[in-house]
Amino acid sequence: MPLPRPASHGANRAPRRPAADFARAAFFLLLVTTSAVADGWEESRHDDERFVECLYHDRAWLAPEKQPRDPIRAGIEVAVPKVPARTRVIGIDEDMLSLAWKIHLIENARHTIDLAYYIFDRDTVGYAMLGALCAAVRRGVDVRLVVDS
Repeated sequence: MPLPRPASHGANRAPRRPAADFARAAFFLLLVTTSAVADGWEESRHDDERFVECLYHDRAWLAPEKQPRDPIRAGIEVAVPKVPARTRVIGIDEDMLSLAWKIHLIENARHTIDLAYYIFDRDTVGYAMLGALCAAVRRGVDVRLVVDS
């Protein structure tokens, strides 16, 4: 049961429904997908257990003298992209300019995108952002999106 809103909050606004509808549709899709995957669970469970065992073995901690390669030397030689700034906060007053900057940053991302939104509606702006994020995923960029409503 949702908590009641204070009388001063949004008294003159209609409640937002698109985000709730989108969330319900996503949850339903998750349920349908999960039930379809569950049918083949018994056959693949043993393969999954072997896979997890291999991952555990490969990632288990080894003493430095038992490492096939010197971990300090590996850390020095690793090629990690240098990022001059890890966070960008977009706070532009003009809506279209703000959207243009966000899409520009998404389109030019090379490694990761961490995006947090309070309201993500199914409207022109939402579809533009979602399209840019999907294109980034296709380019191999890791995308993490947090939506509050």
